[in-house]
Amino acid sequence: MTGHDAVYGNDGVLDSWLDGQQSLLLGELGDVLDVEAGLREVLLQSSHDTMVNRLDAVLDVEAGLAAVLPGAGPTEQWPEPAVSLPQAPTMEQLLARVSPRVRIALRVHPDVVAGCEALEALEMATPCWRAIQPYARLIDDALSGREADYEAARHFSGELDRGAERLRHVLEEVRGFLRHGFVESLDEVLLEVRHISRKLVDASVLAGELASRRGADGGSGIRRAQARRAAREAAGHLSEAVHRARRLADGLGDLVQRGDWAVRHLSAEGPERMRKVLARRSGLQNFPTLEFAEVRAFLDDFTAADLRTAVLADIDLAGVRWSTATTRWPEAMDVEDLKARSEETPPGSGIFTVRSGTATIRESVDA
Repeated sequence: MTGHDAVYGNDGVLDSWLDGQQSLLLGELGDVLDVEAGLREVLLQSSHDTMVNRLDAVLDVEAGLAAVLPGAGPTEQWPEPAVSLPQAPTMEQLLARVSPRVRIALRVHPDVVAGCEALEALEMATPCWRAIQPYARLIDDALSGREADYEAARHFSGELDRGAERLRHVLEEVRGFLRHGFVESLDEVLLEVRHISRKLVDASVLAGELASRRGADGGSGIRRAQARRAAREAAGHLSEAVHRARRLADGLGDLVQRGDWAVRHLSAEGPERMRKVLARRSGLQNFPTLEFAEVRAFLDDFTAADLRTAVLADIDLAGVRWSTATTRWPEAMDVEDLKARSEETPPGSGIFTVRSGTATIRESVDA
């Protein structure tokens, strides 16, 4: 009826015809489809994700926000990174490449102040975390075996709770400076640790009380029967309390692993974030990654500095190291007042460390 009856009736003819039509179709598709454009579209999301991950290295988010948001007034201009350093520079090379006038001003820049507070907090956070880690294993050991030590489990759980709370207070100094969520991740871990440790205290106390009743003498007669019934009930409650305590202790292991991950990333991100801040504000390309003590040396050591052109008004000089022989101050600087607020270390060296306060600038008197 369609004119194709002969085709359908011949063995192999249909397959041959279909093969021919498929080849013809594929040939025609090459003229109307842009395969490369299709691949580009498929790979667009992957390329987009890759580029977004690289933006943090080339974009200054803070500067962009400052440009579009209303500010409180004109912002101070800082040098753009233009000077490079040798690989693995010494502190002497670093101090020689950055003007003392810039370094003294960096001491009060909000980004630098926040960075120093964050790095100092991280210096305390890591050993604080390492100190509370063993309690998870100690609690597990105390609750394991046939004769569990409920008093030890209660004690260790209390110490874990207090240690986690102390670490949460330390982390408050880090918030805002680090931006990739590691602080929040560790804080979530610590909140869960505190929650579990408080429950462990309660479960351990209950288990200990129930265990102490097992051997109680119920007297004779009715009292003995009542004691046996109470003992059976106590044994059931004890089993439930012990099971709850051990289940809670098992959860601490996973939390410790999550906490280790967050602490490890925090320890790496803090110095790297500070490196970017100091590179941008000091004008030094490839600024090195410094530990907290090295950052303080970079900001505090002015023993061989010429500060005659530095603006010292409202600059907090606490911690600044200076020399009576080689530090050169502005002419209006009251050096004797500064010396009175400094401590010579070691005695007789002529090297002083400012204890507190800002510079005292003598007012000029017209003749």
